[in-house]
Amino acid sequence: MYSPPINHKFNIQMRKFLNPFLVISILVLAAACNQLEIIPRKTDPIMEDRIANDKPIINLGEDKKSLTELILGDRSASLDYGGSITFQTALDKVSFMPLASVDAASGVIITDWYNIEGDDLRIKINIRIFDQEMSDGSVSVQMFKQQFDGNKWNDQGNDDMQALKIKKAILDEARVLQATIDLS
Repeated sequence: MYSPPINHKFNIQMRKFLNPFLVISILVLAAACNQLEIIPRKTDPIMEDRIANDKPIINLGEDKKSLTELILGDRSASLDYGGSITFQTALDKVSFMPLASVDAASGVIITDWYNIEGDDLRIKINIRIFDQEMSDGSVSVQMFKQQFDGNKWNDQGNDDMQALKIKKAILDEARVLQATIDLS
């Protein structure tokens, strides 16, 4: 049986040519890719969600603002009152009541209705921390009261005096804690 002679010289020469060629090709390709300018596509996750889920599209214009920005105004998006001494003190003060909502990012604490004096009177407290300065303008407290008349709950309005006492207690305790931290 006859087999043609294998040209080993040709194979060796091809390998010598292909190895450097392959290395150079990879380096040129990598250098070319490195020079590409990739521009990220600006996406609007809210708009994409609305389109994907067939929700109505609301055009807010170029000055789109989040709900937090609309409520708090134009502030830094990195505000988070969860670590604030004032926020933690306020949360501690109302921890005996059921909490309806706690939003550390915006500094808002809202309790659920809580019965006092038997089952005929109940209260609800809303607390908002505006900043970490511990001044009188840093905290807002509202206390709502309702009276049960046997059939339904009737609004008794805001109890401004109790709200002021709660606000004072929050600020006083926060200031003491801050002074303790500063001294240690």
